[in-house]
Amino acid sequence: MGHFTCLDKANEWNRCGRVHSSEATARKCCESSGLATRYYVKRDRQDIEGILTNWALTRPTKERLAEVRWDLDNEHRGKPLCEIPWQHLEATLVELRKRAMDESSTPRKRELAAARAKWVELELSAKPQEEQAPPQTEPTPEPTPMQTDTDQSDLAVLRRLLGGGTDQAETRRIAEQAARDAIAQAANDGSLTYKVEVKRPDATTWTPPNGAVHDAFEAVASWVGINIPVLVKGPAGTGKSFLAKQVAEALGLPFAEMSLSGGTAEHHFVGSRLPGKDGAFEHRTTPFLECYEEGGVVLLDEVDACDENVLLSINNGIANGRLAVPGRDDAPFAIKHKDFRLIAAANTYGTGPSAMYVGRNQLDAAFLDRFAVMDVDYDKKLERALCADAQQVANRWWEIREAATSKQLRRVVSTRSLLRAVVMHKSLGYSVDKCVEVFTTSWTADECKAVGVTRG
Repeated sequence: MGHFTCLDKANEWNRCGRVHSSEATARKCCESSGLATRYYVKRDRQDIEGILTNWALTRPTKERLAEVRWDLDNEHRGKPLCEIPWQHLEATLVELRKRAMDESSTPRKRELAAARAKWVELELSAKPQEEQAPPQTEPTPEPTPMQTDTDQSDLAVLRRLLGGGTDQAETRRIAEQAARDAIAQAANDGSLTYKVEVKRPDATTWTPPNGAVHDAFEAVASWVGINIPVLVKGPAGTGKSFLAKQVAEALGLPFAEMSLSGGTAEHHFVGSRLPGKDGAFEHRTTPFLECYEEGGVVLLDEVDACDENVLLSINNGIANGRLAVPGRDDAPFAIKHKDFRLIAAANTYGTGPSAMYVGRNQLDAAFLDRFAVMDVDYDKKLERALCADAQQVANRWWEIREAATSKQLRRVVSTRSLLRAVVMHKSLGYSVDKCVEVFTTSWTADECKAVGVTRG
C-alpha cells in the first residue's frame, strides 16, 4: 500500500490537492479530470504530512502566483512562474534560495522567496523521472558582514516552518503568530501604512485629523460606545487625555474634561447655588452636569488624586442614572442622558501611592467597580504620526526612554515631553541636543550618564 498525489505538468492549479490511499483512486481522479497533462506519483507514508503542511502554508492564490514573474535574463523573462517550462525550474529554485538568504533584503521579501522556493522544490520532486532535468549544484551563499546569530536563528526557524515533518496545527500557529508579529513590527517602525475610519450609527464617518489613533483606541471606543465607563491607567504623558478626546470625536459627542485633585469638591460635579445679577440665589451648572443631562463624553483626569469620598457622591449617578443636585430647587435630581459617557484617567489602579506617583489616593472599591480598566503605555506609532516632520527628535526620545526603563530610573520620558520638544525644535530652531538638555535640566549627572546624555 502507498499514498498517491495528483499533479499537473501544465498548470499547478489543476492538481486536486488530495492524498489518495490507492493507485486506482489516483488514476480515476486523473482520468475524471479530462486533462491529458494530469498525472499521479507515489509518495512514502512519512512524506505525506510534510507535503500537506507545505501545501497549506506555501500554496499561494492564483492571483498572487500571477504576480510571481520570471525575472532571469532569457526568453521567459516577465512570464508568470506557473507558465515556465520544467527545464528552467531548477534555475528558479537556485535564484529563489539566494534571495531567501539575502540579508540585505527585507524580512518580508526573504520570507516570500523562501515560500516560493518551497513550492518550486515540491513541483520538482513530484514530476515524472523522465522529465527530470540534470541536477544543478546550488552555490552556498557567503554570509554577509551584517549577518548575526539572531539572523541565522530566524532563518533556521523559517526553514523549519516551511519544511515537512512538523505538526500541522503547531506549524500553522507559528506561521500565524509570525504574521501578527511582522504586522505589529511594521506598524511600530512606520513601514506599515493604514487608514482609520469610524462609521457611526447615523451613517456618518470620522477619520482622525493626524491619521493615527492610540493603540488602545479601538477597545476604549468600543466599550464607551456601549455605555461602559472606562478607567484608563498608564504612566504620565501616555496620551490618555488625547485618547479620550479622540473617542468623543469618533462618537460625535461633546467633550468635557475635569482635572481632579485633593481640592476637588462635590460642587465641581453637580454645581452650586450662588447669587445672580439681581442678587437672587440661583444654581450654577458644571460641564459634568451638562454632559450628564444633555449627552457627551466626560474625562475625569487624574482621578486617583481626588478625595475618594467626593467620588462616592457621583456613584449612584453612574450606576443608576439618577444624580442628586443640591441647591437646584426646580429640578433636584438630574436624569442621565442616553448619550452620557464617562472615562477616567489615572496613573495607578486606585490602590494608593506608588514609588513614582506618591501623591495618589486609594479609591473606594465601590467606585472602581463601576469601571472597566484599560492599561495603556507609550505608543510609538502615534508618536511617529504626531512627530512626522521631526523624526530625529522622536528617535532620540525613544533612546532615552528605553535606557531609562532598562536602568530603572524614576524618570518619566513621556509623549507630552516629546511633543513639547518638537515645538521647541520647529518654532525656536532648537537642535535635538538642545531639546534633550532642556528636558533633562532636573536630572542628576548619574541619571544623564545612564541614558547616554552628555552635558556641556
